[in-house]
Amino acid sequence: MTNKEKALIALLVAAFLLSKADIKAMASLIFTARIASMKAAYSQASSTVGISDEEWEPPSDLREMAEDVSEQDADSIADTYKKDLEAVATAFVVAWMLDHESLDGCEPAARKEIAVWAIARAEWKSKQIANFTCGSGYNDGTDMWIGDFVDGDLDLPDGVSEDDVEVTVLPEESSNDICSAYAGETFDIDEYDSIPDFPIHSNCPHRKVIQLK
Repeated sequence: MTNKEKALIALLVAAFLLSKADIKAMASLIFTARIASMKAAYSQASSTVGISDEEWEPPSDLREMAEDVSEQDADSIADTYKKDLEAVATAFVVAWMLDHESLDGCEPAARKEIAVWAIARAEWKSKQIANFTCGSGYNDGTDMWIGDFVDGDLDLPDGVSEDDVEVTVLPEESSNDICSAYAGETFDIDEYDSIPDFPIHSNCPHRKVIQLK
């Protein structure tokens, strides 16, 4: 590959690269979604066992952890996007040279092609990120509720004890071998630690859901 080809690829990558401001904004959105999912999980669990619906807020240490993880996630997403972008730009330039034997007209054509690719990628990638972020937040919220429940910090309604509560992994269906061992299965509270954190993999739909027996 010639220096001119390498320079054009670098130019194309720079044109479509996420800025620091973009990455910071993405981290903020991920953090907001993660916290909202934590609160939703905690509220769902409390409502299921009949605890009065007082809005739970994640403690400061959990919020700090969520903020750190969200920043790490945003950086990782940006790094993956950059690698994919470099691969697409390189493939286009190489293919162009094979067909034209000259870089004339390559840049505008490449910009158009990469723009289409970036839009299509963002559409499915954003759904994947949202699923993983919300799933992780839901998992953390459920973990917090279980911890408070076992520690006796929750004001349970009369007649409800630890023996009345169980955890089911939903949905029941699974197309992944890892998840299939847990999907649809129900566990007692003392078995909770044997359930892995969900989501286990990209596009994993599974959640730990608190239920009454």
